Amino acid sequence: MKQQIKLCGFSREEDMDVVNEVCPDLIGFVFAKSKRQIDSVQALRLKQKLKKEIQAVGVFVNEEVANIVSLLQKGIIDIAQLHGEESAEEIREIKEKTGKKVIKAYAMKSDEKEKIELFSQMEAAIKAGADALLLDAYSKERRGGTGRTFSWEQLCGVSYPYFLAGGLNEERLVQAVDFFKTHPEIPSPIGFDLSSGIETDGKKDEKKIRRIMKIWSML
Repeated sequence: MKQQIKLCGFSREEDMDVVNEVCPDLIGFVFAKSKRQIDSVQALRLKQKLKKEIQAVGVFVNEEVANIVSLLQKGIIDIAQLHGEESAEEIREIKEKTGKKVIKAYAMKSDEKEKIELFSQMEAAIKAGADALLLDAYSKERRGGTGRTFSWEQLCGVSYPYFLAGGLNEERLVQAVDFFKTHPEIPSPIGFDLSSGIETDGKKDEKKIRRIMKIWSML
Protein backbone atom coordinates (compact mmCIF):
# COMPACT_ATOMS: atom_id res chain seq x y z
CA MET A 1 0.00 0.00 0.00
CA LYS A 2 1.34 3.42 -1.00
CA GLN A 3 2.05 5.62 1.99
CA GLN A 4 -0.03 8.77 2.25
CA ILE A 5 0.68 12.30 3.37
CA LYS A 6 -1.80 14.32 5.42
CA LEU A 7 -1.54 18.06 5.99
CA CYS A 8 -3.62 19.14 8.95
CA GLY A 9 -5.09 22.25 10.53
CA PHE A 10 -6.36 24.31 7.59
CA SER A 11 -8.65 27.25 8.31
CA ARG A 12 -8.28 29.71 5.40
CA GLU A 13 -9.92 29.51 2.00
CA GLU A 14 -6.83 30.91 0.27
CA ASP A 15 -4.84 27.89 1.45
CA MET A 16 -7.02 25.62 -0.67
CA ASP A 17 -5.44 27.00 -3.85
CA VAL A 18 -1.99 25.68 -2.97
CA VAL A 19 -3.46 22.46 -1.54
CA ASN A 20 -5.27 21.78 -4.82
CA GLU A 21 -2.06 22.41 -6.71
CA VAL A 22 0.25 20.14 -4.67
CA CYS A 23 -2.40 17.47 -3.97
CA PRO A 24 -1.71 15.80 -0.62
CA ASP A 25 -3.73 12.64 -0.03
CA LEU A 26 -5.61 14.14 2.91
CA ILE A 27 -6.04 17.46 4.69
CA GLY A 28 -7.41 18.10 8.16
CA PHE A 29 -10.02 20.48 9.58
CA VAL A 30 -9.84 20.92 13.35
CA PHE A 31 -13.24 21.16 15.07
CA ALA A 32 -11.80 20.76 18.58
CA LYS A 33 -10.79 23.75 20.71
CA SER A 34 -7.47 24.86 19.28
CA LYS A 35 -5.80 27.83 17.62
CA ARG A 36 -6.66 25.99 14.39
CA GLN A 37 -10.34 25.44 15.26
CA ILE A 38 -13.02 26.05 12.63
CA ASP A 39 -16.77 25.48 12.60
CA SER A 40 -18.99 23.60 10.16
CA VAL A 41 -19.71 26.70 8.06
CA GLN A 42 -16.01 27.41 7.57
CA ALA A 43 -15.32 23.73 6.89
CA LEU A 44 -18.02 23.62 4.22
CA ARG A 45 -16.47 26.62 2.44
CA LEU A 46 -13.07 24.94 2.48
CA LYS A 47 -14.47 21.61 1.34
CA GLN A 48 -16.31 23.22 -1.56
CA LYS A 49 -13.01 24.61 -2.83
CA LEU A 50 -11.13 21.32 -2.35
CA LYS A 51 -10.43 18.93 -5.20
CA LYS A 52 -12.58 15.81 -4.95
CA GLU A 53 -9.57 13.50 -4.94
CA ILE A 54 -8.24 15.08 -1.74
CA GLN A 55 -10.00 13.71 1.32
CA ALA A 56 -10.98 16.00 4.19
CA VAL A 57 -10.48 14.72 7.73
CA GLY A 58 -12.40 16.21 10.66
CA VAL A 59 -10.42 16.34 13.91
CA PHE A 60 -12.46 16.03 17.11
CA VAL A 61 -11.93 15.76 20.87
CA ASN A 62 -14.82 14.17 22.77
CA GLU A 63 -17.36 15.60 20.32
CA GLU A 64 -21.00 14.49 20.33
CA VAL A 65 -21.35 11.52 18.00
CA ALA A 66 -24.40 13.11 16.37
CA ASN A 67 -22.36 16.13 15.30
CA ILE A 68 -19.61 13.96 13.79
CA VAL A 69 -22.17 11.81 12.00
CA SER A 70 -23.89 14.92 10.60
CA LEU A 71 -20.64 16.32 9.18
CA LEU A 72 -19.84 12.98 7.56
CA GLN A 73 -23.32 12.49 6.14
CA LYS A 74 -23.37 16.02 4.69
CA GLY A 75 -20.01 15.42 3.01
CA ILE A 76 -18.33 18.31 4.82
CA ILE A 77 -15.70 15.80 5.90
CA ASP A 78 -14.84 12.37 4.52
CA ILE A 79 -13.09 10.86 7.56
CA ALA A 80 -13.41 11.36 11.32
CA GLN A 81 -10.25 11.59 13.44
CA LEU A 82 -10.88 11.19 17.16
CA HIS A 83 -8.40 12.59 19.70
CA GLY A 84 -10.32 12.26 22.96
CA GLU A 85 -11.55 9.46 25.18
CA GLU A 86 -14.04 8.23 22.60
CA SER A 87 -15.28 4.74 23.45
CA ALA A 88 -15.41 1.64 21.29
CA GLU A 89 -19.19 2.06 21.24
CA GLU A 90 -18.91 5.59 19.86
CA ILE A 91 -16.49 4.45 17.15
CA ARG A 92 -18.86 1.62 16.25
CA GLU A 93 -21.84 4.02 16.13
CA ILE A 94 -20.05 6.43 13.76
CA LYS A 95 -19.10 3.55 11.48
CA GLU A 96 -22.56 1.99 11.46
CA LYS A 97 -24.37 5.28 10.79
CA THR A 98 -22.07 6.62 8.09
CA GLY A 99 -19.95 3.82 6.62
CA LYS A 100 -17.10 6.35 6.60
CA LYS A 101 -13.55 5.86 7.83
CA VAL A 102 -12.53 6.57 11.40
CA ILE A 103 -9.00 7.29 12.64
CA LYS A 104 -8.38 7.02 16.39
CA ALA A 105 -5.50 9.11 17.75
CA TYR A 106 -3.28 8.22 20.69
CA ALA A 107 -0.40 9.99 22.41
CA MET A 108 2.61 7.72 22.80
CA LYS A 109 4.06 7.27 26.29
CA SER A 110 7.35 5.65 27.25
CA ASP A 111 6.25 4.27 30.64
CA GLU A 112 5.93 0.50 30.22
CA LYS A 113 2.75 0.16 32.29
CA GLU A 114 1.07 3.02 30.42
CA LYS A 115 2.21 1.51 27.12
CA ILE A 116 0.48 -1.78 27.89
CA GLU A 117 -2.76 0.08 28.62
CA LEU A 118 -2.31 2.14 25.45
CA PHE A 119 -1.90 -0.95 23.29
CA SER A 120 -5.04 -2.40 24.86
CA GLN A 121 -6.98 0.74 23.93
CA MET A 122 -5.64 0.58 20.37
CA GLU A 123 -6.83 -3.01 20.04
CA ALA A 124 -10.30 -2.09 21.31
CA ALA A 125 -10.56 0.79 18.83
CA ILE A 126 -9.60 -1.40 15.88
CA LYS A 127 -12.01 -4.13 16.97
CA ALA A 128 -14.76 -1.49 17.15
CA GLY A 129 -14.14 -0.59 13.51
CA ALA A 130 -11.47 2.11 13.50
CA ASP A 131 -9.72 1.96 10.14
CA ALA A 132 -6.41 3.32 11.37
CA LEU A 133 -4.64 4.92 14.30
CA LEU A 134 -2.80 8.23 14.48
CA LEU A 135 0.16 8.11 16.86
CA ASP A 136 1.39 11.42 18.21
CA ALA A 137 3.69 12.83 20.88
CA TYR A 138 2.32 13.11 24.40
CA SER A 139 1.62 16.58 25.81
CA LYS A 140 -0.16 17.60 29.00
CA GLU A 141 -1.14 20.94 27.45
CA ARG A 142 -3.00 19.86 24.32
CA ARG A 143 -3.75 16.97 21.99
CA GLY A 144 -1.86 17.12 18.71
CA GLY A 145 -0.30 19.95 16.77
CA THR A 146 2.28 20.60 19.48
CA GLY A 147 5.36 20.44 17.28
CA ARG A 148 6.83 17.78 19.58
CA THR A 149 8.12 14.44 18.44
CA PHE A 150 8.65 11.15 20.26
CA SER A 151 11.04 8.23 20.06
CA TRP A 152 9.98 6.13 17.08
CA GLU A 153 11.38 3.05 18.81
CA GLN A 154 8.18 3.19 20.90
CA LEU A 155 6.30 2.01 17.80
CA CYS A 156 7.78 -1.45 18.12
CA GLY A 157 4.88 -3.86 18.55
CA VAL A 158 2.24 -1.69 16.90
CA SER A 159 0.39 -4.16 14.69
CA TYR A 160 -2.34 -1.92 13.29
CA PRO A 161 -2.30 0.55 10.38
CA TYR A 162 -1.27 3.97 11.66
CA PHE A 163 -0.35 7.50 10.65
CA LEU A 164 2.79 8.93 12.21
CA ALA A 165 2.44 12.41 13.69
CA GLY A 166 4.40 14.46 16.16
CA GLY A 167 6.62 17.38 15.20
CA LEU A 168 7.14 16.33 11.59
CA ASN A 169 8.66 18.98 9.34
CA GLU A 170 10.86 18.87 6.23
CA GLU A 171 13.89 17.48 8.04
CA ARG A 172 12.05 15.07 10.31
CA LEU A 173 9.93 13.69 7.46
CA VAL A 174 13.10 12.62 5.65
CA GLN A 175 14.50 11.24 8.92
CA ALA A 176 11.31 9.28 9.55
CA VAL A 177 11.25 7.69 6.10
CA ASP A 178 14.92 6.72 6.50
CA PHE A 179 14.27 5.40 10.02
CA PHE A 180 11.67 2.89 8.87
CA LYS A 181 13.86 1.78 5.97
CA THR A 182 16.71 1.02 8.37
CA HIS A 183 14.50 -0.47 11.13
CA PRO A 184 12.47 -3.20 9.39
CA GLU A 185 11.57 -4.67 12.78
CA ILE A 186 9.37 -1.61 13.46
CA PRO A 187 6.14 -1.49 11.42
CA SER A 188 6.05 1.37 8.93
CA PRO A 189 3.18 3.87 9.03
CA ILE A 190 0.57 4.00 6.30
CA GLY A 191 1.04 7.74 6.22
CA PHE A 192 2.60 10.84 7.75
CA ASP A 193 0.70 13.73 9.36
CA LEU A 194 2.05 17.28 9.43
CA SER A 195 0.55 20.36 11.04
CA SER A 196 2.89 22.72 12.89
CA GLY A 197 5.66 21.71 10.46
CA ILE A 198 3.91 23.52 7.61
CA GLU A 199 3.29 26.72 9.58
CA THR A 200 5.06 30.00 10.24
CA ASP A 201 3.84 32.16 13.11
CA GLY A 202 0.79 29.93 13.53
CA LYS A 203 -0.38 30.20 9.93
CA LYS A 204 -0.06 27.75 7.07
CA ASP A 205 3.02 28.63 5.03
CA GLU A 206 2.71 28.15 1.27
CA LYS A 207 6.47 27.81 0.80
CA LYS A 208 6.73 25.12 3.47
CA ILE A 209 3.78 23.24 2.02
CA ARG A 210 5.36 23.29 -1.44
CA ARG A 211 8.76 22.18 -0.11
CA ILE A 212 7.21 19.34 1.91
CA MET A 213 5.30 18.07 -1.09
CA LYS A 214 8.38 18.32 -3.32
CA ILE A 215 10.39 16.34 -0.77
CA TRP A 216 7.56 13.83 -0.47
CA SER A 217 7.50 13.29 -4.23
CA MET A 218 11.17 12.32 -4.14
CA LEU A 219 11.04 9.94 -1.16
